Amino acid sequence: MVSSTLGVPKTQVEVVQGFAGGAYGGKSSKSVPCALAAAVGTHFCGGRPVKCKMEINDNLAMLGSRRPHRLEYQVGCTEEGKINAIVATLYYQQGAYLDFGDMGGLDVLQMR
Repeated sequence: MVSSTLGVPKTQVEVVQGFAGGAYGGKSSKSVPCALAAAVGTHFCGGRPVKCKMEINDNLAMLGSRRPHRLEYQVGCTEEGKINAIVATLYYQQGAYLDFGDMGGLDVLQMR
C-alpha cells in the first residue's frame, strides 16, 4: 500500500517498527492508515523519518472494531440426539485487502 501510494517500487520502502505490544489497536490489521500517514509525511519531508503516534481513544475510534460474521448451518442428528453431520457456510466481511494473515482472519476462528 505504501509503495502504491507513493508511486515507488516496493524495494524502496523501508519500515522501522518499534514495540507494538498490548491488547488494543491495529497491530496486525488495520495498520494501513498510520503507515500511509507516516510514509506521506516522510516523502514530503525529504526522506526524514516520521513517527506516527495516537492517543488510545483515537486509536480505538479509528482502528478498533469487529468484522461482521454470519454462519448458516444445518445439523443432522440421530433420534438419540447424537450429531452425525454438520453443513455450514461462513460469511465473513473481509474487504478488498487481506490484512490479517493469509486467511483474511478466518485462521482465528475455531469450530467446536
